Amino acid sequence: MKPTKLKEFVKAQLAQGLTQVALAKKLGVSPGAIYKWLNTDTVPDIATLKKIADNSGLKLLDLLGDDNSRKSELLSLTDDETRLLASYRKLREAAPHVAGTLHNYLSGLLAAVQRESIAKTRRE
Repeated sequence: MKPTKLKEFVKAQLAQGLTQVALAKKLGVSPGAIYKWLNTDTVPDIATLKKIADNSGLKLLDLLGDDNSRKSELLSLTDDETRLLASYRKLREAAPHVAGTLHNYLSGLLAAVQRESIAKTRRE
C-alpha cells in the first residue's frame, strides 16, 4: 500500500506550522504514529482515517492509496454488518445525540480491545 494522500496530508499540516506532537494530539494518536505514516507505508486505524478525512476534505478511500484489496476489504460488508450499518443510520436520523453516544462508546470499546491485544502480544 502506498498511502500517498495520507503522507501529503501530514506534510501539509507540518508545513502549516503544526509539529508532529501537535498533529498527533489533534488526531488522538502518538507522535510515533505520525512518524510512521510519513516514513513507512503504514496507515492509521479506520477511526483515525475517518477523522483525517473529515478534517481534510479528502475522501476516506483516497487516504488509503491505490491498494484495491484494502479498499475492497473496507467496502465488502457481511450481511450482519450491512444490517448493523442500516440500523445505525436510522438511529442517527431519528436521534443523532444517541447515535453520537453509541459511536463514542463503541470507539472506546474498540480502543480498549486494541490495547488489550497489544498488551497480550507484548506478554507473549
